[in-house]
Amino acid sequence: MRIRFYTARWIAASLLSVASFACSGAPADAPAGESGTGGSRAPGVSQVLPGLGFVADSFGFFYPEDAESGVDGFDLDGRISSSESTGAAECAHDDLTGPNQEPGIDYSFLRIIRDEEVREDGKYVFGGFREGQLVDGVIRGATKNGSMTILLQVDGLDDPENDDEVTVQIFASEDFPALGTDSSVLVGATLGVHSDPRFHSGEVSGSVVDGVLTAGPIDLRIPIDIMIVQDEMLIHDSWLRLELGDGTFQGIVAGYWDVSNIRSIIGVPTTDNGNAANFTIEQFDAAMLELADGDYDPESDRCTSFSTMFRIAGLQAFLVSESGPGGAGGT
Repeated sequence: MRIRFYTARWIAASLLSVASFACSGAPADAPAGESGTGGSRAPGVSQVLPGLGFVADSFGFFYPEDAESGVDGFDLDGRISSSESTGAAECAHDDLTGPNQEPGIDYSFLRIIRDEEVREDGKYVFGGFREGQLVDGVIRGATKNGSMTILLQVDGLDDPENDDEVTVQIFASEDFPALGTDSSVLVGATLGVHSDPRFHSGEVSGSVVDGVLTAGPIDLRIPIDIMIVQDEMLIHDSWLRLELGDGTFQGIVAGYWDVSNIRSIIGVPTTDNGNAANFTIEQFDAAMLELADGDYDPESDRCTSFSTMFRIAGLQAFLVSESGPGGAGGT
């Protein structure tokens, strides 16, 4: 059963936070009875952004329980693709179907995750992408330890169950989420949006139907600093489908991830550092060429990106900007 999102409670908390900033210039305290670390920001005069703020406490690849029975994703390219009948300006691939067997659902990176190629020892070549394995674990952990902090802002929400016009924006942050003694992300922390507007998405329109927010298209650029990787993740032409709860959200992000960006973030670092993911760069490049499905390049007759789906979840937070609401727009 969906938990109702209590807007009144959030408004009251926001007013208290604004009052706290006005009086002391410091972030509001964590919820009573909870202690945590993180959420620190550089000194300066900050303003709480309008609307509802969240910080992601979970982010990683989406693993459907039974992809053949239907995946609740998006038709990102507006066409129904089949490897047996390739259309103009596209690469051969089969789309998935939705929960009600609607055609055209795009998630080609799932073919990398579920690749059946095995090594001499019988393990999957790309097994590190599977749920609970190396790549999945590293990405999921990054949202908690500050290596990849993702913020979500929803403005103009009048009815948490049904609202035909809201505005959504996603930011990176240089802060790390506040953690409790059990290392879980705490609700109600104060985090600043990234000082570089390159890491602010543009504002996009969305709507809420039966408590589910849908918004897009939106480009997400998130800086990452994960162990041996210092880079940026860019997911473009993305759509969000998020279920709103009582101070929480959970759902999916679906968009296109460039092969060059995947190679930079995952392929080269893992193969250059002890083959951490158990594949060679040659195996990685071959799979990228064979299975990519987006951004067709007519000169090379290749696709240069993957349709990708990520699961994401988060908790209520206070998002602040030293330049105020007017300075939080993306570029």
